[in-house]
Amino acid sequence: MGEVRDKVNTFHIIPQYQESVDGLLIPQFFQVIPQSLFTDGDKVLLSKEMLADGFTLKGKAYDIDFAAADDEIVKVDVETGRSVPRAYQMEAADQRYFKEYFSSLPPESRVRQCKDMMIHQLDKLNMVDGSDLRAYVNLIVDGMDREQLAAMEKAPLGFAAKIRAKIETLLDQHYKETFFTWLDRGKIVCEPSYRLPSAIHPTNSTAIYGRSLYEAEEDMNALEQDLVKRLTAIPNVLWWHRNIARHGFAINGYFNHYPDIMIMTQSSKIILAETKGEHLKNDDSREKIELGAAWRNAAGNQYRYYMVFRDEENLPHGAVSMGQFLETVEAL
Repeated sequence: MGEVRDKVNTFHIIPQYQESVDGLLIPQFFQVIPQSLFTDGDKVLLSKEMLADGFTLKGKAYDIDFAAADDEIVKVDVETGRSVPRAYQMEAADQRYFKEYFSSLPPESRVRQCKDMMIHQLDKLNMVDGSDLRAYVNLIVDGMDREQLAAMEKAPLGFAAKIRAKIETLLDQHYKETFFTWLDRGKIVCEPSYRLPSAIHPTNSTAIYGRSLYEAEEDMNALEQDLVKRLTAIPNVLWWHRNIARHGFAINGYFNHYPDIMIMTQSSKIILAETKGEHLKNDDSREKIELGAAWRNAAGNQYRYYMVFRDEENLPHGAVSMGQFLETVEAL
């Protein structure tokens, strides 16, 4: 254990900034558990799985493009003690045998076996009711034409992957709708929660930029480095910190969003900045802007969130250019 610990990068908060983070709890979202006969009421840190409440596949769209479904036949090896089966590509001889056996079955049996294989693969979607799932797969397959059925018989697991992607899209839509409904109705609240750790452990690090909160920070891409370099020239910036994805602060809404840069101003404002390259003006950017705005509105006047692009051209709604962002930081 000692040898492993020696190899881990460990960087502590720089002492001059310690007082600024003592007692700092950055707000996150909580689900409100109402008082009832069985509970005294509580608030639980929100995870998106909680937002699956009420999800059903009944009546949902099942328009799926099955083009380019993987036509490799795989075998599934279920090992004792493993929660997730392992998949292996079958050897050529086994594939031939499987195809010959499958082709010898009556059409109804082939379709039924394909359905069973796909449902078995999709049954790992914990947020989906089993009977809902079976009905959804039946609806999709029963609506296929002869050409689609023939393609499915060659690649049932490829078709299952396409169905999974569709269900996950429907789940994501449900998470988002439920999140904003609950937030509006007070079933989700934003309260002080996240405490900055006394030390961080980035895999790769840099210590060349001043005013970093820690002795060294996680290494950054060129856009992040440019932003941080400019922040060091603003007197209003007390410190900055490169947030570590999946290990640092998350805006925990209908997905977990880990903004790239955290800044504290001399007036104790906390500013979160997500930097984006020009090629990333996409749906992911818009979702992060929307969630960031919801967090900023719920967290209170001490907190800000911005998505920052280098230039001003064709900015997504709610995003800012680097120049606009730096002017805002200076004013706060």
